[in-house]
Amino acid sequence: MNLLPRPFASTLAGLVLLGMLLLLTACDDDTVAPRVTVPEIDEPQPAEVLLEVPTDEAGATSEEITVEYRGLDGPPDIDATVDGPGSLEVTNRSNSGDPFDGGTTTFALAFTYPEASTIDPSQATITISGGSAELNRTASQTINVDAQKVLPELSASAESVTLEIPEDQTTSETRELVISYRALDEAPSFALANVEGPGAFVITEGATEGSPADGSTTFEITYESADVTVETTADLVFEGANALLELEESLTVGLTGSGELFGVDGQAGVLTGFLNVADYEERTITDLGTATSQIVTDAPTVASGSKSLSLAGETGSGVTLANTIALDGADRFTFYARGDAGAIVDLVWTFRDDAGAEAEFTQSLERGQPWLFFEVPAADAGLDALNGTLAEVDVEIQRPAAGTSVEVFLDDLSFGDADGTIVSFFDFDDTTNPYTFGGVSNDFTTGVATESAGTRARTYTGEGGGFGFNYDVLRLPEADLANDVLQLRIGDISEDFTLFIFLETRGFVGGFNFDNGIETGVVAGADWQTIEVPLSDFGDDPSTLVETNGDGALSNVGFEIRNANDEVTFALDDIVIRRGN
Repeated sequence: MNLLPRPFASTLAGLVLLGMLLLLTACDDDTVAPRVTVPEIDEPQPAEVLLEVPTDEAGATSEEITVEYRGLDGPPDIDATVDGPGSLEVTNRSNSGDPFDGGTTTFALAFTYPEASTIDPSQATITISGGSAELNRTASQTINVDAQKVLPELSASAESVTLEIPEDQTTSETRELVISYRALDEAPSFALANVEGPGAFVITEGATEGSPADGSTTFEITYESADVTVETTADLVFEGANALLELEESLTVGLTGSGELFGVDGQAGVLTGFLNVADYEERTITDLGTATSQIVTDAPTVASGSKSLSLAGETGSGVTLANTIALDGADRFTFYARGDAGAIVDLVWTFRDDAGAEAEFTQSLERGQPWLFFEVPAADAGLDALNGTLAEVDVEIQRPAAGTSVEVFLDDLSFGDADGTIVSFFDFDDTTNPYTFGGVSNDFTTGVATESAGTRARTYTGEGGGFGFNYDVLRLPEADLANDVLQLRIGDISEDFTLFIFLETRGFVGGFNFDNGIETGVVAGADWQTIEVPLSDFGDDPSTLVETNGDGALSNVGFEIRNANDEVTFALDDIVIRRGN
Protein backbone atom coordinates (compact mmCIF):
# COMPACT_ATOMS: atom_id res chain seq x y z
CA MET A 1 0.00 0.00 0.00
CA ASN A 2 1.32 3.43 -0.87
CA LEU A 3 0.93 5.53 2.30
CA LEU A 4 2.17 8.77 0.69
CA PRO A 5 -0.25 11.08 -1.00
CA ARG A 6 0.01 10.77 -4.78
CA PRO A 7 1.19 14.38 -5.31
CA PHE A 8 3.90 13.98 -2.66
CA ALA A 9 4.99 10.59 -4.04
CA SER A 10 5.33 12.07 -7.49
CA THR A 11 7.41 14.90 -6.14
CA LEU A 12 9.72 12.51 -4.26
CA ALA A 13 10.21 10.38 -7.37
CA GLY A 14 11.17 13.46 -9.30
CA LEU A 15 13.73 14.47 -6.66
CA VAL A 16 15.29 10.97 -6.78
CA LEU A 17 15.48 11.12 -10.57
CA LEU A 18 17.02 14.60 -10.41
CA GLY A 19 19.59 13.37 -7.91
CA MET A 20 20.59 10.49 -10.15
CA LEU A 21 20.97 12.88 -13.08
CA LEU A 22 23.14 15.19 -10.99
CA LEU A 23 25.28 12.23 -9.92
CA LEU A 24 25.74 11.12 -13.53
CA THR A 25 26.56 14.68 -14.55
CA ALA A 26 29.16 14.94 -11.77
CA CYS A 27 30.96 11.88 -13.14
CA ASP A 28 31.14 12.85 -16.80
CA ASP A 29 34.47 13.05 -18.68
CA ASP A 30 35.02 16.71 -17.84
CA THR A 31 35.07 16.18 -14.07
CA VAL A 32 38.15 14.93 -12.10
CA ALA A 33 37.37 12.47 -9.35
CA PRO A 34 39.00 13.13 -5.93
CA ARG A 35 42.60 11.79 -5.71
CA VAL A 36 43.42 9.25 -3.04
CA THR A 37 46.70 10.07 -1.22
CA VAL A 38 48.92 6.98 -1.28
CA PRO A 39 52.11 6.39 0.71
CA GLU A 40 55.05 8.19 -0.91
CA ILE A 41 58.59 8.85 0.34
CA ASP A 42 60.83 11.15 -1.73
CA GLU A 43 64.50 10.36 -2.40
CA PRO A 44 66.54 11.44 0.63
CA GLN A 45 68.80 14.44 0.30
CA PRO A 46 71.58 13.37 0.11
CA ALA A 47 71.03 9.78 -1.10
CA GLU A 48 74.75 8.87 -0.84
CA VAL A 49 76.74 9.58 2.31
CA LEU A 50 80.51 9.41 2.89
CA LEU A 51 81.55 9.30 6.54
CA GLU A 52 85.24 9.96 7.13
CA VAL A 53 86.38 9.08 10.63
CA PRO A 54 89.32 11.22 11.87
CA THR A 55 92.57 9.39 12.48
CA ASP A 56 92.65 9.66 16.28
CA GLU A 57 88.92 9.16 16.83
CA ALA A 58 86.56 6.17 16.73
CA GLY A 59 83.53 7.83 15.19
CA ALA A 60 82.08 10.60 13.07
CA THR A 61 78.64 12.14 12.45
CA SER A 62 77.20 13.03 9.07
CA GLU A 63 75.65 16.29 8.01
CA GLU A 64 71.88 16.65 8.21
CA ILE A 65 69.77 14.40 5.96
CA THR A 66 66.25 15.41 4.90
CA VAL A 67 63.39 13.13 3.81
CA GLU A 68 59.94 14.29 2.68
CA TYR A 69 56.87 12.00 2.64
CA ARG A 70 53.05 11.87 2.45
CA GLY A 71 50.18 9.40 2.79
CA LEU A 72 51.65 7.73 5.89
CA ASP A 73 49.99 6.81 9.17
CA GLY A 74 52.94 8.30 11.05
CA PRO A 75 56.61 9.35 10.68
CA PRO A 76 58.59 6.69 8.78
CA ASP A 77 60.79 4.09 10.42
CA ILE A 78 64.58 4.40 9.88
CA ASP A 79 66.71 1.24 10.12
CA ALA A 80 70.45 0.73 9.56
CA THR A 81 72.29 -2.37 8.28
CA VAL A 82 76.10 -2.35 8.48
CA ASP A 83 78.45 -4.56 6.48
CA GLY A 84 81.88 -4.34 8.14
CA PRO A 85 83.26 -3.23 11.46
CA GLY A 86 81.44 -0.61 13.51
CA SER A 87 77.87 0.47 14.17
CA LEU A 88 75.61 3.13 12.71
CA GLU A 89 72.91 5.01 14.60
CA VAL A 90 70.29 7.59 13.67
CA THR A 91 70.70 10.71 15.76
CA ASN A 92 69.27 14.21 16.13
CA ARG A 93 66.00 13.21 14.50
CA SER A 94 63.14 15.69 14.26
CA ASN A 95 59.77 15.51 12.48
CA SER A 96 57.60 18.29 11.11
CA GLY A 97 54.33 18.55 9.16
CA ASP A 98 51.58 15.97 8.85
CA PRO A 99 52.58 12.40 7.84
CA PHE A 100 49.43 12.09 5.68
CA ASP A 101 49.24 15.51 4.03
CA GLY A 102 53.01 16.04 3.83
CA GLY A 103 55.71 15.71 6.43
CA THR A 104 59.47 16.05 6.75
CA THR A 105 61.98 14.25 8.91
CA THR A 106 65.58 15.31 9.41
CA PHE A 107 68.32 13.32 11.06
CA ALA A 108 72.05 12.58 11.08
CA LEU A 109 74.04 9.37 11.04
CA ALA A 110 76.59 8.59 13.74
CA PHE A 111 79.13 5.90 12.87
CA THR A 112 81.39 4.32 15.51
CA TYR A 113 84.33 1.95 15.00
CA PRO A 114 85.05 -0.68 17.71
CA GLU A 115 88.23 1.27 18.50
CA ALA A 116 90.10 4.29 17.14
CA SER A 117 92.84 2.18 15.52
CA THR A 118 90.43 0.26 13.25
CA ILE A 119 91.08 1.07 9.61
CA ASP A 120 88.88 -1.34 7.63
CA PRO A 121 86.07 0.44 5.73
CA SER A 122 82.38 -0.38 6.18
CA GLN A 123 79.34 -0.09 4.00
CA ALA A 124 75.87 0.52 5.38
CA THR A 125 72.32 0.79 4.10
CA ILE A 126 69.74 3.08 5.70
CA THR A 127 66.16 2.02 4.96
CA ILE A 128 63.37 4.60 5.42
CA SER A 129 59.89 3.00 5.33
CA GLY A 130 56.29 3.71 6.19
CA GLY A 131 52.73 2.99 5.05
CA SER A 132 48.98 3.29 5.32
CA ALA A 133 47.12 0.51 7.13
CA GLU A 134 43.77 1.60 5.63
CA LEU A 135 45.12 1.37 2.07
CA ASN A 136 47.35 -1.61 2.87
CA ARG A 137 50.22 0.04 0.97
CA THR A 138 53.82 0.88 1.91
CA ALA A 139 56.71 3.00 0.55
CA SER A 140 60.45 3.02 1.18
CA GLN A 141 63.73 4.65 0.20
CA THR A 142 67.37 3.79 0.93
CA ILE A 143 70.59 5.68 1.59
CA ASN A 144 73.98 4.15 0.80
CA VAL A 145 76.65 4.95 3.36
CA ASP A 146 80.44 4.51 3.05
CA ALA A 147 82.33 4.73 6.32
CA GLN A 148 86.10 4.87 6.20
CA LYS A 149 89.09 5.93 8.23
CA VAL A 150 91.15 8.94 7.14
CA LEU A 151 94.41 7.13 6.29
CA PRO A 152 97.91 8.56 5.81
CA GLU A 153 98.25 10.05 2.33
CA LEU A 154 100.98 11.79 0.34
CA SER A 155 100.62 13.46 -3.07
CA ALA A 156 102.83 15.69 -5.22
CA SER A 157 102.16 18.51 -7.67
CA ALA A 158 104.26 16.62 -10.27
CA GLU A 159 105.26 12.98 -10.78
CA SER A 160 108.72 14.03 -11.95
CA VAL A 161 110.87 17.15 -12.16
CA THR A 162 113.34 17.93 -14.95
CA LEU A 163 115.99 20.61 -14.44
CA GLU A 164 118.17 21.99 -17.23
CA ILE A 165 121.49 23.79 -16.88
CA PRO A 166 121.79 26.61 -19.47
CA GLU A 167 124.76 26.71 -21.82
CA ASP A 168 128.07 27.83 -20.22
CA GLN A 169 126.63 27.48 -16.69
CA THR A 170 126.78 24.82 -13.97
CA THR A 171 123.55 25.50 -12.05
CA SER A 172 119.97 25.11 -13.21
CA GLU A 173 116.95 27.24 -12.49
CA THR A 174 115.05 26.48 -9.25
CA ARG A 175 111.85 24.47 -9.53
CA GLU A 176 109.08 24.21 -6.92
CA LEU A 177 107.44 20.96 -5.86
CA VAL A 178 104.37 20.99 -3.57
CA ILE A 179 103.83 17.92 -1.37
CA SER A 180 100.34 17.56 0.16
CA TYR A 181 99.55 15.17 3.00
CA ARG A 182 96.83 13.96 5.38
CA ALA A 183 96.62 11.97 8.60
CA LEU A 184 100.31 12.16 9.52
CA ASP A 185 101.78 12.59 12.98
CA GLU A 186 104.42 14.97 11.60
CA ALA A 187 105.21 16.68 8.29
CA PRO A 188 106.85 14.14 5.93
CA SER A 189 110.61 13.62 5.89
CA PHE A 190 112.53 13.53 2.60
CA ALA A 191 115.74 12.04 1.24
CA LEU A 192 117.48 11.42 -2.08
CA ALA A 193 117.97 7.83 -3.27
CA ASN A 194 119.32 6.05 -6.34
CA VAL A 195 121.40 9.00 -7.52
CA GLU A 196 123.05 8.18 -10.87
CA GLY A 197 125.22 10.64 -12.78
CA PRO A 198 127.81 13.33 -12.12
CA GLY A 199 125.48 16.06 -10.86
CA ALA A 200 123.87 16.91 -7.50
CA PHE A 201 120.34 17.93 -6.52
CA VAL A 202 119.92 20.56 -3.81
CA ILE A 203 116.59 20.24 -1.93
CA THR A 204 115.36 23.10 0.29
CA GLU A 205 112.25 22.87 2.44
CA GLY A 206 110.08 25.96 2.07
CA ALA A 207 106.74 27.21 3.34
CA THR A 208 104.28 24.87 5.09
CA GLU A 209 100.51 25.33 5.23
CA GLY A 210 97.99 23.55 7.46
CA SER A 211 98.99 20.73 9.78
CA PRO A 212 100.28 17.15 9.47
CA ALA A 213 96.64 16.08 9.66
CA ASP A 214 95.84 18.12 6.51
CA GLY A 215 98.55 20.29 5.03
CA SER A 216 101.24 20.88 2.41
CA THR A 217 104.90 21.86 2.12
CA THR A 218 106.65 23.54 -0.81
CA PHE A 219 110.14 22.29 -1.69
CA GLU A 220 112.66 24.11 -3.89
CA ILE A 221 114.93 21.97 -6.10
CA THR A 222 118.10 23.01 -7.93
CA TYR A 223 120.49 20.93 -10.04
CA GLU A 224 124.26 21.47 -10.11
CA SER A 225 126.78 19.76 -12.40
CA ALA A 226 130.16 20.47 -13.96
CA ASP A 227 129.50 17.89 -16.70
CA VAL A 228 126.26 18.84 -18.42
CA THR A 229 126.75 16.36 -21.26
CA VAL A 230 125.65 13.46 -19.02
CA GLU A 231 122.24 13.24 -17.42
CA THR A 232 121.82 12.72 -13.66
CA THR A 233 118.76 11.01 -12.19
CA ALA A 234 117.59 10.46 -8.61
CA ASP A 235 114.53 9.53 -6.58
CA LEU A 236 113.27 12.13 -4.13
CA VAL A 237 111.54 10.02 -1.48
CA PHE A 238 109.02 11.43 1.04
CA GLU A 239 107.90 9.43 4.07
CA GLY A 240 105.25 9.92 6.75
CA ALA A 241 103.59 7.80 9.43
CA ASN A 242 100.64 7.50 11.81
CA ALA A 243 101.53 5.70 15.04
CA LEU A 244 97.94 5.16 16.20
CA LEU A 245 97.03 3.35 12.98
CA GLU A 246 100.47 1.73 12.75
CA LEU A 247 100.69 2.85 9.11
CA GLU A 248 103.48 4.37 7.03
CA GLU A 249 103.19 6.13 3.68
CA SER A 250 105.86 7.00 1.09
CA LEU A 251 105.95 8.91 -2.17
CA THR A 252 108.69 9.00 -4.83
CA VAL A 253 109.23 11.86 -7.29
CA GLY A 254 111.72 11.26 -10.09
CA LEU A 255 114.38 13.93 -10.62
CA THR A 256 116.29 14.47 -13.87
CA GLY A 257 119.15 16.90 -14.27
CA SER A 258 120.75 17.66 -17.60
CA GLY A 259 122.36 20.26 -19.76
CA GLU A 260 120.17 22.50 -21.86
CA LEU A 261 117.93 20.68 -24.32
CA PHE A 262 118.84 21.26 -27.95
CA GLY A 263 116.85 21.66 -31.13
CA VAL A 264 113.39 22.98 -31.86
CA ASP A 265 110.19 22.47 -29.91
CA GLY A 266 107.99 19.66 -31.17
CA GLN A 267 104.27 19.92 -31.72
CA ALA A 268 101.45 17.40 -31.79
CA GLY A 269 98.84 16.86 -34.46
CA VAL A 270 100.75 18.21 -37.46
CA LEU A 271 100.05 16.55 -40.80
CA THR A 272 102.95 15.81 -43.12
CA GLY A 273 100.87 16.89 -46.10
CA PHE A 274 102.36 14.12 -48.18
CA LEU A 275 101.91 10.38 -48.63
CA ASN A 276 104.61 8.52 -50.55
CA VAL A 277 103.23 5.46 -52.36
CA ALA A 278 106.27 4.51 -54.47
CA ASP A 279 109.29 6.41 -55.76
CA TYR A 280 111.49 3.36 -56.50
CA GLU A 281 114.48 4.74 -54.59
CA GLU A 282 116.86 2.30 -52.91
CA ARG A 283 116.82 2.89 -49.15
CA THR A 284 119.02 1.05 -46.66
CA ILE A 285 119.30 0.97 -42.86
CA THR A 286 122.64 0.17 -41.16
CA ASP A 287 123.10 -0.10 -37.39
CA LEU A 288 126.09 1.61 -35.74
CA GLY A 289 127.77 0.54 -32.49
CA THR A 290 125.52 -1.23 -30.00
CA ALA A 291 122.35 0.00 -31.70
CA THR A 292 119.52 -2.28 -32.74
CA SER A 293 117.00 -0.85 -35.16
CA GLN A 294 113.81 -2.38 -36.48
CA ILE A 295 110.68 -1.27 -38.29
CA VAL A 296 107.72 -1.55 -35.94
CA THR A 297 103.98 -0.95 -36.03
CA ASP A 298 103.96 2.22 -33.96
CA ALA A 299 103.33 5.56 -35.64
CA PRO A 300 101.79 8.97 -34.94
CA THR A 301 98.02 8.98 -35.44
CA VAL A 302 98.31 11.86 -37.92
CA ALA A 303 101.11 10.31 -39.99
CA SER A 304 100.60 8.33 -43.17
CA GLY A 305 101.24 4.65 -42.73
CA SER A 306 101.46 2.59 -39.57
CA LYS A 307 105.20 1.85 -39.39
CA SER A 308 108.10 3.68 -37.76
CA LEU A 309 111.74 3.00 -36.88
CA SER A 310 112.65 1.83 -33.37
CA LEU A 311 116.24 2.77 -32.49
CA ALA A 312 117.64 1.23 -29.29
CA GLY A 313 121.18 1.46 -27.96
CA GLU A 314 123.70 3.18 -25.71
CA THR A 315 125.40 6.55 -26.01
CA GLY A 316 127.48 6.64 -29.20
CA SER A 317 125.40 4.08 -31.07
CA GLY A 318 123.03 4.89 -33.88
CA VAL A 319 121.88 4.15 -37.39
CA THR A 320 122.74 5.21 -40.95
CA LEU A 321 119.83 5.79 -43.32
CA ALA A 322 120.87 5.87 -46.96
CA ASN A 323 118.83 7.31 -49.85
CA THR A 324 120.08 9.67 -52.55
CA ILE A 325 117.77 12.64 -53.14
CA ALA A 326 118.02 16.22 -54.40
CA LEU A 327 117.21 18.98 -51.93
CA ASP A 328 116.23 21.56 -54.55
CA GLY A 329 113.57 23.90 -53.18
CA ALA A 330 113.60 22.42 -49.66
CA ASP A 331 114.17 24.91 -46.88
CA ARG A 332 113.37 22.68 -43.88
CA PHE A 333 113.82 19.17 -42.52
CA THR A 334 110.82 17.58 -40.78
CA PHE A 335 110.31 14.38 -38.81
CA TYR A 336 108.29 12.73 -36.07
CA ALA A 337 109.97 11.41 -32.91
CA ARG A 338 108.98 9.72 -29.65
CA GLY A 339 111.28 9.85 -26.61
CA ASP A 340 112.63 7.16 -24.33
CA ALA A 341 110.44 6.30 -21.35
CA GLY A 342 113.15 6.84 -18.75
CA ALA A 343 115.81 9.25 -20.04
CA ILE A 344 116.45 12.44 -21.96
CA VAL A 345 118.10 11.56 -25.26
CA ASP A 346 120.08 13.79 -27.60
CA LEU A 347 119.80 12.72 -31.24
CA VAL A 348 122.79 13.96 -33.20
CA TRP A 349 121.79 14.17 -36.86
CA THR A 350 124.54 14.15 -39.48
CA PHE A 351 123.63 14.83 -43.12
CA ARG A 352 126.11 13.68 -45.76
CA ASP A 353 126.07 14.51 -49.49
CA ASP A 354 127.37 12.30 -52.29
CA ALA A 355 130.79 14.02 -52.15
CA GLY A 356 131.28 13.34 -48.44
CA ALA A 357 130.54 16.84 -47.11
CA GLU A 358 128.67 16.84 -43.78
CA ALA A 359 126.24 19.00 -41.80
CA GLU A 360 125.09 18.37 -38.22
CA PHE A 361 122.51 19.44 -35.64
CA THR A 362 121.27 18.06 -32.32
CA GLN A 363 117.68 17.48 -31.25
CA SER A 364 116.85 16.56 -27.64
CA LEU A 365 113.91 14.32 -26.83
CA GLU A 366 112.33 14.68 -23.40
CA ARG A 367 111.96 11.76 -21.02
CA GLY A 368 108.67 10.00 -21.81
CA GLN A 369 107.94 12.38 -24.69
CA PRO A 370 104.96 11.31 -26.85
CA TRP A 371 104.98 11.44 -30.65
CA LEU A 372 105.79 15.02 -31.69
CA PHE A 373 106.42 16.69 -35.04
CA PHE A 374 109.70 18.62 -35.49
CA GLU A 375 110.42 21.20 -38.19
CA VAL A 376 114.08 22.27 -38.42
CA PRO A 377 114.98 25.21 -40.71
CA ALA A 378 117.60 24.32 -43.33
CA ALA A 379 120.02 26.88 -41.87
CA ASP A 380 119.75 25.32 -38.39
CA ALA A 381 120.25 21.84 -39.83
CA GLY A 382 123.29 23.03 -41.81
CA LEU A 383 121.88 21.87 -45.13
CA ASP A 384 123.44 24.82 -46.99
CA ALA A 385 126.84 23.17 -46.35
CA LEU A 386 125.88 20.31 -48.70
CA ASN A 387 126.11 20.31 -52.50
CA GLY A 388 122.32 20.04 -52.89
CA THR A 389 122.28 16.25 -52.90
CA LEU A 390 121.69 14.12 -49.80
CA ALA A 391 123.06 10.57 -49.70
CA GLU A 392 123.04 9.54 -46.02
CA VAL A 393 121.70 10.56 -42.65
CA ASP A 394 123.32 9.33 -39.43
CA VAL A 395 121.26 9.42 -36.23
CA GLU A 396 123.43 8.98 -33.11
CA ILE A 397 122.29 8.56 -29.49
CA GLN A 398 123.94 10.86 -26.92
CA ARG A 399 123.53 12.00 -23.30
CA PRO A 400 122.53 8.81 -21.35
CA ALA A 401 125.16 7.61 -18.85
CA ALA A 402 127.57 4.92 -20.00
CA GLY A 403 126.02 1.46 -20.05
CA THR A 404 122.48 2.84 -20.18
CA SER A 405 120.40 1.65 -23.12
CA VAL A 406 117.54 3.77 -24.40
CA GLU A 407 114.92 3.45 -27.13
CA VAL A 408 113.50 6.19 -29.35
CA PHE A 409 111.20 6.12 -32.38
CA LEU A 410 111.39 8.01 -35.69
CA ASP A 411 108.99 8.42 -38.59
CA ASP A 412 108.37 10.42 -41.78
CA LEU A 413 111.81 11.96 -42.36
CA SER A 414 111.09 14.52 -45.08
CA PHE A 415 112.24 17.75 -46.70
CA GLY A 416 109.89 20.51 -47.75
CA ASP A 417 108.92 24.16 -47.74
CA ALA A 418 106.12 26.33 -46.36
CA ASP A 419 103.60 24.51 -48.59
CA GLY A 420 104.49 21.06 -47.24
CA THR A 421 106.65 18.06 -48.07
CA ILE A 422 108.62 18.08 -51.33
CA VAL A 423 110.35 14.74 -50.96
CA SER A 424 110.16 11.87 -48.47
CA PHE A 425 113.63 10.70 -47.41
CA PHE A 426 112.47 7.76 -45.24
CA ASP A 427 108.99 6.89 -43.97
CA PHE A 428 109.50 3.15 -43.16
CA ASP A 429 106.23 2.10 -44.84
CA ASP A 430 107.51 -0.07 -47.69
CA THR A 431 104.96 -1.97 -49.72
CA THR A 432 104.25 -5.48 -48.49
CA ASN A 433 103.81 -6.72 -52.07
CA PRO A 434 104.86 -4.85 -55.24
CA TYR A 435 103.00 -7.06 -57.70
CA THR A 436 102.53 -7.47 -61.46
CA PHE A 437 99.92 -9.44 -63.40
CA GLY A 438 99.05 -10.30 -66.98
CA GLY A 439 102.63 -10.72 -68.21
CA VAL A 440 103.84 -7.21 -67.34
CA SER A 441 107.61 -7.01 -66.81
CA ASN A 442 109.58 -4.25 -65.08
CA ASP A 443 113.08 -2.94 -64.52
CA PHE A 444 114.86 0.03 -62.95
CA THR A 445 116.15 3.09 -64.81
CA THR A 446 118.23 6.05 -63.76
CA GLY A 447 116.66 8.19 -66.47
CA VAL A 448 114.45 10.25 -64.18
CA ALA A 449 112.58 13.50 -64.74
CA THR A 450 114.51 16.69 -64.06
CA GLU A 451 111.90 17.57 -61.42
CA SER A 452 112.41 14.28 -59.59
CA ALA A 453 114.18 14.43 -56.26
CA GLY A 454 115.39 10.84 -56.58
CA THR A 455 117.74 8.93 -58.83
CA ARG A 456 115.69 5.88 -59.88
CA ALA A 457 112.47 5.23 -61.73
CA ARG A 458 110.73 2.06 -62.90
CA THR A 459 110.07 0.87 -66.46
CA TYR A 460 107.04 -1.26 -67.22
CA THR A 461 106.42 -3.29 -70.39
CA GLY A 462 103.22 -5.03 -71.44
CA GLU A 463 100.38 -5.19 -73.93
CA GLY A 464 97.82 -5.70 -71.17
CA GLY A 465 97.92 -6.70 -67.52
CA GLY A 466 99.11 -4.39 -64.82
CA PHE A 467 100.98 -3.79 -61.56
CA GLY A 468 100.53 -2.22 -58.16
CA PHE A 469 101.46 -1.97 -54.51
CA ASN A 470 99.87 -3.69 -51.52
CA TYR A 471 100.30 -2.08 -48.11
CA ASP A 472 99.29 -3.08 -44.60
CA VAL A 473 97.98 0.43 -43.96
CA LEU A 474 98.28 3.77 -45.72
CA ARG A 475 96.35 6.28 -43.62
CA LEU A 476 95.13 9.65 -44.81
CA PRO A 477 93.96 11.55 -41.72
CA GLU A 478 91.59 14.42 -42.55
CA ALA A 479 91.54 13.45 -46.22
CA ASP A 480 89.96 16.06 -48.48
CA LEU A 481 88.59 14.24 -51.53
CA ALA A 482 87.80 17.47 -53.37
CA ASN A 483 91.38 18.76 -53.26
CA ASP A 484 93.74 15.86 -52.52
CA VAL A 485 95.19 14.16 -55.59
CA LEU A 486 97.01 11.01 -56.61
CA GLN A 487 100.02 12.24 -58.61
CA LEU A 488 102.60 10.37 -60.70
CA ARG A 489 105.25 11.08 -63.31
CA ILE A 490 105.26 9.08 -66.56
CA GLY A 491 107.74 9.32 -69.46
CA ASP A 492 109.61 7.53 -72.26
CA ILE A 493 106.26 6.24 -73.57
CA SER A 494 106.66 4.03 -76.63
CA GLU A 495 103.10 4.39 -77.94
CA ASP A 496 99.68 5.73 -77.03
CA PHE A 497 97.68 3.71 -74.49
CA THR A 498 95.20 4.07 -71.65
CA LEU A 499 96.39 3.84 -68.04
CA PHE A 500 93.72 2.54 -65.65
CA ILE A 501 94.27 3.59 -62.00
CA PHE A 502 92.40 2.27 -58.96
CA LEU A 503 92.61 2.55 -55.17
CA GLU A 504 91.34 -0.08 -52.75
CA THR A 505 90.67 0.09 -49.03
CA ARG A 506 90.58 -2.90 -46.72
CA GLY A 507 87.06 -4.21 -47.01
CA PHE A 508 86.61 -2.07 -50.16
CA VAL A 509 84.72 0.50 -48.09
CA GLY A 510 84.08 4.14 -48.96
CA GLY A 511 83.76 3.41 -52.68
CA PHE A 512 87.50 2.71 -53.05
CA ASN A 513 87.58 -0.45 -55.17
CA PHE A 514 88.62 -1.73 -58.61
CA ASP A 515 85.23 -0.97 -60.19
CA ASN A 516 85.57 2.72 -59.33
CA GLY A 517 88.97 3.11 -60.99
CA ILE A 518 89.48 5.75 -63.70
CA GLU A 519 91.04 5.69 -67.16
CA THR A 520 93.44 8.38 -68.37
CA GLY A 521 94.88 8.63 -71.86
CA VAL A 522 98.68 8.59 -72.23
CA VAL A 523 100.32 10.01 -75.36
CA ALA A 524 103.57 8.56 -76.72
CA GLY A 525 106.71 10.63 -76.21
CA ALA A 526 110.03 10.81 -74.40
CA ASP A 527 109.18 13.80 -72.22
CA TRP A 528 108.02 13.23 -68.66
CA GLN A 529 104.39 14.07 -67.99
CA THR A 530 102.60 14.61 -64.66
CA ILE A 531 99.23 12.97 -64.09
CA GLU A 532 96.99 14.14 -61.26
CA VAL A 533 93.66 12.56 -60.34
CA PRO A 534 91.42 13.91 -57.53
CA LEU A 535 90.79 11.32 -54.83
CA SER A 536 87.07 11.96 -55.28
CA ASP A 537 87.34 10.10 -58.62
CA PHE A 538 88.23 6.90 -56.74
CA GLY A 539 85.81 6.95 -53.79
CA ASP A 540 83.25 8.97 -51.89
CA ASP A 541 83.84 8.59 -48.14
CA PRO A 542 87.06 10.19 -46.82
CA SER A 543 86.49 8.84 -43.29
CA THR A 544 87.27 5.31 -44.51
CA LEU A 545 90.82 6.40 -45.38
CA VAL A 546 91.59 7.00 -41.68
CA GLU A 547 90.51 3.69 -40.15
CA THR A 548 93.34 1.52 -38.88
CA ASN A 549 91.37 -1.26 -37.18
CA GLY A 550 89.14 -3.45 -39.31
CA ASP A 551 87.99 -2.14 -42.67
CA GLY A 552 89.35 1.09 -44.12
CA ALA A 553 92.70 2.74 -44.93
CA LEU A 554 94.34 2.21 -48.32
CA SER A 555 95.63 -1.31 -48.90
CA ASN A 556 96.21 -1.29 -52.67
CA VAL A 557 97.28 1.27 -55.27
CA GLY A 558 96.98 -0.41 -58.67
CA PHE A 559 97.43 0.23 -62.41
CA GLU A 560 96.40 -1.57 -65.59
CA ILE A 561 97.56 -1.16 -69.19
CA ARG A 562 94.60 -0.82 -71.59
CA ASN A 563 94.02 -0.08 -75.28
CA ALA A 564 97.64 -0.69 -76.34
CA ASN A 565 97.92 -1.69 -80.02
CA ASP A 566 101.13 -3.52 -79.31
CA GLU A 567 103.48 -4.06 -76.43
CA VAL A 568 104.05 -0.69 -74.75
CA THR A 569 106.98 0.43 -72.59
CA PHE A 570 107.02 3.44 -70.31
CA ALA A 571 108.79 4.78 -67.22
CA LEU A 572 106.99 5.62 -63.96
CA ASP A 573 108.18 7.61 -60.95
CA ASP A 574 107.13 9.53 -57.84
CA ILE A 575 103.70 8.06 -57.14
CA VAL A 576 102.41 10.18 -54.25
CA ILE A 577 99.21 11.44 -52.72
CA ARG A 578 99.50 15.14 -52.12
CA ARG A 579 97.37 16.49 -49.34
CA GLY A 580 95.19 19.55 -49.76
CA ASN A 581 96.72 20.97 -52.94
